Amino acid sequence: IADKQIKRVLETVDGVGEVSLTGARERQIRLLLDAEKLNAHSITISQVQRAVQNENVEIPGGRIIRGESELGVRTLGRIDAISQFDDIIVANVNNAPIRLSDLGRVEDSFAEPRTWNSIEGKQAVTLDVRRQSGTNTVAIIDAVKKKMADIQRTLPPGMSVRVIRDQSVFINASVNSLEEHLLFGSLLASLIVFLFIRNLRSVVIASLAIPTSVVATFTLLKVMDFTLNNMTLLALTLAVGIVFDDAIVVLENIVRYLEEKRFARREAAIVATREITLAVLATTLSLVIIFLPVAFMSGYARRYVNQ
Repeated sequence: IADKQIKRVLETVDGVGEVSLTGARERQIRLLLDAEKLNAHSITISQVQRAVQNENVEIPGGRIIRGESELGVRTLGRIDAISQFDDIIVANVNNAPIRLSDLGRVEDSFAEPRTWNSIEGKQAVTLDVRRQSGTNTVAIIDAVKKKMADIQRTLPPGMSVRVIRDQSVFINASVNSLEEHLLFGSLLASLIVFLFIRNLRSVVIASLAIPTSVVATFTLLKVMDFTLNNMTLLALTLAVGIVFDDAIVVLENIVRYLEEKRFARREAAIVATREITLAVLATTLSLVIIFLPVAFMSGYARRYVNQ
């Protein structure tokens, strides 16, 4: 059921790259041969293997031409019952056919278990769904969950499907955390600016630096084909703080020119910004240089995964 009714259906979901199954007990036909009987008839294991393979095939059988139509013919040689294995002729010794039943017996059993899963003390089968490279993880997970809801209605009574690991939960939590940090960071930073500068207009100007920078950042992410992942979310969180710090520094210098040196607003903005540009640029570049090795680590990791 997990293979035919779930795994193969999930593989049809757009964006799903692979669905692996563990904990299953796959059916296996076992041929148990008697070594003494093989030696008595001078038959090797390889002969038995070739005989089973040759007697369990479907091969083309030619063509049938009838008027203007042409039909392909195939020879049905597949074994469809366990008892038919006993009738396979392995070899002829002294003009007498030696069948598989003369050399051993056939068992309809299961393959040797290599994996085993348990959920709450009950044996279970686990399906691991992997997305295609370059696709959206959250979108693929939502599509798989929607498909699973349809599959659940077709399962026999007594069987249930549970999600035991969901990466979209962590991703959505990371995005929500970023939004929360942006909001509270902006509010708290604006409050600090208001407490020290005591100018509501200055607070609004400094606060606008965050949404302006974030919009520009997402535009570059789209152009450069980056996605929202742990690296980009961390970079956004760090960059927002840097942007707001620079905005406060520049704004404070402009206010100083307005209040202490009595410059006109336009002249104060130009002169104060020009005076502090190199200092702000040097501070920002130093932070960029500090985090630059992380970018190379991300590039090496991406190339390693692709290989």
